Amino acid sequence: MGLCEILGRRPLLLWGCASMCIFNIALAATGSFSTSGSGHAALAFLLLWVVAYALSTGPIGFISAGEISTPRLRGKTTSFSFVCYSGLNVVLTWVVPYLISPTAANLGVKTAYLFAGLLVPTFAGIYFFYPETTGRTYAELDELYSRGIPAWKFKTATTGLEAQGAKAKTLVTHQIDRDQDAAA
Repeated sequence: MGLCEILGRRPLLLWGCASMCIFNIALAATGSFSTSGSGHAALAFLLLWVVAYALSTGPIGFISAGEISTPRLRGKTTSFSFVCYSGLNVVLTWVVPYLISPTAANLGVKTAYLFAGLLVPTFAGIYFFYPETTGRTYAELDELYSRGIPAWKFKTATTGLEAQGAKAKTLVTHQIDRDQDAAA
């Protein structure tokens, strides 16, 4: 997750959604032809989709659940997001095989067009409603929420802590204190 600290969560999510949308369209378009070359191209786009997912939406979805909520609501927010994630996975586990199956909806690889279409409002939702949390403390995030700063302006907004120069310059790490460990 080093890319998150370097590039930021929001840009990675936006890049990931845009890339996955393009790869879904390319996958559906190339996979719709019955030639070996188009099959290889479809496989290449599928692999590119997996890379885009693995560098963006996949891991960031899990870390963002605990970052964008207030400390007081973190447990509930994280639980709710994982229930939604699991529920969506259950639905997709039943629906996608039906869509692909030649004896059912018979969409085959064209199912990727559906997912590309779903990524468009997802991109808009991330753009307008997902705040950039990289480098922000929970106190700063709480202040930005309470001031009503739009999510897309979180990265450039200045908080009271920054204005006072009281922002911590180090990241909190969860390491075992070697002196305490040696004394025990």
